[in-house]
Amino acid sequence: MRLISTTGGSALYECPHDGPARVLLCSTDPSRRLLTDPAVSGHRYRLLVRSAVAEALTAWRGDAAGERWLGSGQPSVVTILRGGLSFGLEEAVVVAGGADADVSFVGTERAVGEGVRTTYERWEFGAGPAFVGDILATGGTLRAVLSRLRDAATRRGVRPAAVVLVVIGSAAGVDAVQRFVADWDAADRPDVTMIALEALYDVPASGTVAPFARHPFDLLRTVVGSTPEYESARLSSVDSLFERCAVYDGGVRAFTPSAHADERAGWWAGVLRRKVPLAVLGAHTAGLADYRLAPEQWRRRLRWSGQSGVDLDLVYELGRRALRYAETTATADHVHDRLAEGTP
Repeated sequence: MRLISTTGGSALYECPHDGPARVLLCSTDPSRRLLTDPAVSGHRYRLLVRSAVAEALTAWRGDAAGERWLGSGQPSVVTILRGGLSFGLEEAVVVAGGADADVSFVGTERAVGEGVRTTYERWEFGAGPAFVGDILATGGTLRAVLSRLRDAATRRGVRPAAVVLVVIGSAAGVDAVQRFVADWDAADRPDVTMIALEALYDVPASGTVAPFARHPFDLLRTVVGSTPEYESARLSSVDSLFERCAVYDGGVRAFTPSAHADERAGWWAGVLRRKVPLAVLGAHTAGLADYRLAPEQWRRRLRWSGQSGVDLDLVYELGRRALRYAETTATADHVHDRLAEGTP
């Protein structure tokens, strides 16, 4: 992972990846707050998303490709209805690029056993760059939207010169999108860039069983997938470290805050009922097992050692403290002491 630039509280990295799409990781103050405070929802969540995406795109503009696509041409934005990230994208493109964007709308629905299908489409784009934002777990929604974008470009006789995907997402989801982009006819394929906020998360491996309820699209934190800035921030936030997912359902969190609170409260109640040790949660959801390694072995796990101004010794010590906390704290005490008077 190569550091491209740092500006204020933001850092932009290039992540070498097999496939035609360029993959970047961006760490910003608002995205770190967003991904270390699971209680934020509703209006505050939407504001943080907008700020995080705007700062990520602004950081990207310091790169030659970012300046090219944000600084010229008529941009367009694809809004995925009730998407966990897309609602913040239009304003962010204006903030970072300075030009009003044309806006397309796509509705999607995930049917059990049938994958993702589109339920509504209205396309408004030209030959300028198209921006799409989503929370990316398995990649099903983004592949469906990109497929419909490609079909719409064929019907309209014009395609965007570039497609920029801004995501909170998993490494598996990025792989899935790369495969889709690779199958796009190279003669008609736009320039594709993926900008992931803070990390490329893990998702639960197929067939694995955890002693608590979880979903196959939960985003799990690891030191290997994180930017150093995010690794330091998440290890410093013990309140959020043991959550089931780094972000949960973004659409619910943005637009139905009461349902998000109920989901978290119900999950923690189930963890207490099943008497799941905090150390087990730390191993499954927070990647704390890496902090059992000796410092030299831990450093060999990093994709960014020597690349960042972040103090690696401090990050390692934060990880060791989090591990000790998990091993010495009863789950019930954590819930009572850390989670808003006993409830998330």
